[in-house]
Amino acid sequence: YGKINDANKQLLELLPPDHIFDYPLNDIRYLDSIFSTLINYLYITKKRVILAPIGPKPFSLLSLLIAIKYSNLTVYRITQPPKERPSSRRPDESKLPIICEAVFQKPQPIEA
Repeated sequence: YGKINDANKQLLELLPPDHIFDYPLNDIRYLDSIFSTLINYLYITKKRVILAPIGPKPFSLLSLLIAIKYSNLTVYRITQPPKERPSSRRPDESKLPIICEAVFQKPQPIEA
């Protein structure tokens, strides 16, 4: 949590506090609830919704799953610059993995 806040300090300082959402990394249902509420509000207020998942992997996974749920949502893929070396991080094997089950159903149209 601290590393993410430190890495994004400049961006976070530009945002009003009510535009920053903290969420538990291992509770994808809760994050889905926050996302869905925010996305529905933005659709109702006639906003275009774009997700740019630059956060932890569960955030990226949920962004892609939500893009399936909401057909007029855009997800931007952000990549490292060509000359930047990929990170060589290894998983922390002392921690339990985060497991997510996705159930796909016919989407309901959003009435705006």
